[in-house]
Amino acid sequence: METQSSNNQTRPVKEHKGNPWTAFLPVYGLVVILDIMVLSSEGLLSLREISKPLILGSLIAFFIWQYFPVKKRRERTFLLGLIFSFLGDGFLNYEGWFLPGLISFFMAHVCYILTFYCKKGSKNVWHPFFLPGILIWSGIVFRMIYEDLKELKPYVILYMAVLVFMALSMLTRKGKVSSRTYYTGLSGGIFFVLSDSVLAINKFAFTTFLAPQVIMFTYALAQLLLVRSFWTEQVSG
Repeated sequence: METQSSNNQTRPVKEHKGNPWTAFLPVYGLVVILDIMVLSSEGLLSLREISKPLILGSLIAFFIWQYFPVKKRRERTFLLGLIFSFLGDGFLNYEGWFLPGLISFFMAHVCYILTFYCKKGSKNVWHPFFLPGILIWSGIVFRMIYEDLKELKPYVILYMAVLVFMALSMLTRKGKVSSRTYYTGLSGGIFFVLSDSVLAINKFAFTTFLAPQVIMFTYALAQLLLVRSFWTEQVSG
């Protein structure tokens, strides 16, 4: 479960003229803005079946564009995480499909952990501020939603555990990758926790103003940062 940066198995991505992110970021930004606009208008909500999948769909397309043919096991694992996220987005778009969506994202986080966790940096998980901070935050969120979870309690507990471990796994890369790559991945993990926290509070505790927009913005940013961190690691070696 070590990152490629620690065993010298990195390979450069396909070379394209210029920086591929220069072309991709404006497109991705427009996709995210489009989905938030659709989400914010009752008259356009039916279009979410198109706008929401475009977020992960564009990231998957970008990843395949950069790594095709996707041969390395680690690349396949990360791509599988993106695909599970894509499926999770689809399930959560429909009422009554929350559990399949939760399971899909559970599998996505397992893939992200397998991708980013570095055994040689495991001691970094015991961060004096980040570890207690994320555990306390998770405990607060869980306490807020506990009463309304009902039969979903065991599933949500397992999901929260894998989500926290995913974020903590980003700490294991410190000193194994460049600072930019490390902090980009860690930020992705933090934004994922934030997005899911707002989602859980909004769904099970109380509705908050602009919560859906905040959820999608932080979620889209989290996924983008994870892809960016993976990419910069591969490029810088």
